[in-house]
Amino acid sequence: MHDPAHNPVTHPQHNGRRVRHVLQTTVVRKIRTDSETDTALTWLKSALAGTSPTDRPSISLLVRRALKLYRGHISSLLETPQGTKYELLLVRQGSRLPTLRKHL
Repeated sequence: MHDPAHNPVTHPQHNGRRVRHVLQTTVVRKIRTDSETDTALTWLKSALAGTSPTDRPSISLLVRRALKLYRGHISSLLETPQGTKYELLLVRQGSRLPTLRKHL
């Protein structure tokens, strides 16, 4: 049976906070994810959670860390034209360029 005293959202010590706060934010951006990316983010949140119920990384923290690692990955790929070309194809998967549509 549900016990409201054990709900982390209303728990007086947690005050509804279930993730770490992100510091030094300068820009807020919206991102669009697919189901594979969303599953990966959910898995990362649980895999990197601390022992306390409130010590879980937020999506923003995970994306910050992932982009820092990805930047290093791309820097190493820039040394070879084949690696750069392949990454350009991979990063554009699931997208299309906008086109003018003629209404008939």
